[in-house]
Amino acid sequence: MYSECYCAADTNGTTRVYLNARNKKTDGTAVSNALIIGVKKDGTRYYSVTDAAAFRSAISAPSTTGGSASGTWGISITGNAATATKLAHTTLNSTTINNTAGSFAFSGSGDPWAGSDWVGLQIGDNVDKFQISASGNTLVFRQNDSGGTNTSWSDWVTMLTSANYTSYTVTKTGSGASGTWGISISGNAATASNLGTANVGHASRPIYLAAGVPTATTWYHSSCSISGGNKANYPWHRFAYCTTGTGQWTDKTVIVIIHGRYNGGPYGMVKLSMRTNATNAAKSTSAVWIYRSGFAVDDIKISAPTKTTGTDETISAYIKCDTYPRRIAYILEGSNLGWTLVSSNEPNDTTTSDKKGGTEINASVSGNNATDGATVSHANSAGSATSATSATYANYPTGFNSRGTSASWGN
Repeated sequence: MYSECYCAADTNGTTRVYLNARNKKTDGTAVSNALIIGVKKDGTRYYSVTDAAAFRSAISAPSTTGGSASGTWGISITGNAATATKLAHTTLNSTTINNTAGSFAFSGSGDPWAGSDWVGLQIGDNVDKFQISASGNTLVFRQNDSGGTNTSWSDWVTMLTSANYTSYTVTKTGSGASGTWGISISGNAATASNLGTANVGHASRPIYLAAGVPTATTWYHSSCSISGGNKANYPWHRFAYCTTGTGQWTDKTVIVIIHGRYNGGPYGMVKLSMRTNATNAAKSTSAVWIYRSGFAVDDIKISAPTKTTGTDETISAYIKCDTYPRRIAYILEGSNLGWTLVSSNEPNDTTTSDKKGGTEINASVSGNNATDGATVSHANSAGSATSATSATYANYPTGFNSRGTSASWGN
């Protein structure tokens, strides 16, 4: 083994210093380790070692490509990194984000939202500054697009996230929806709880809506019961009434069906009318049978007005009943046109001086009797008629002659 050190100069003017150590390993082979330093004639310095990697490791120096580098290096590096594990932390005041395109600031102080820090971003030179902040699950942002000034920030605006969106809108399944939406919806709903407020359908076959809900309706507008017991001391039952009001030329007209609720019971339809005429003229009432069976024509009375025009007055309609009348009355109109039906009852065992708590019953009433107002065009059978405006004769007996609207026996 040996070591050597010497200096040399080349013909090109380069000078070098050699440090060389040699030794023989246990297997008999020789190994050397040399360090050469030199200076060229142009002033260039150069170095050479036998094992560069081992030399860098010995002096704790990384390679030129960064191999074996570690720790913190206080240096500036040019170019771009392929990746970055984090961005540098820079504290900037909220009103002084650097007016340079692409500048970025973390944890800015001054004027934060809800006491929290913010993240700032400069989009372009002197324009479009942008800040984001958060508190809990609430994320907000604001903007400043006023150019070089840094004092004209917009208000903080809350962002929609999966944590808060139901506070501002509905879910995809409609949860949280309320109020009235002016939108059109396609497709079909499985059910509908409300169809609006107006009645729908044909005028003669309407579907009635109660607060928007389809409501089953009867064929009549309203009804009342006319009941009695084993006595008929108070045969006149009030079943309908209206008020005249105080105005002129007021008409209140209604059609009522009345029938006995048992086999063979009477039935009929009657029109009740009231009219107020011009000032200082009398009021008038009428009850006209449209058809009747089992009722006498005067089984219904309607009270006659007694007060002067300009005063309000109640007009009542009455029906005469025997024992156990069991009748019911219906108003047919879609609107009752000012008339109201009222139920009546004469309990059992009344006397002429004791109604036994009966309601809407009277021993007698005054007023206008009902009249027959209908004309029968054809009938399978008929009773007697006091008059006829015309007749057609067929299969009449011998000696019965007809001429126009008159007929006579004999020649």
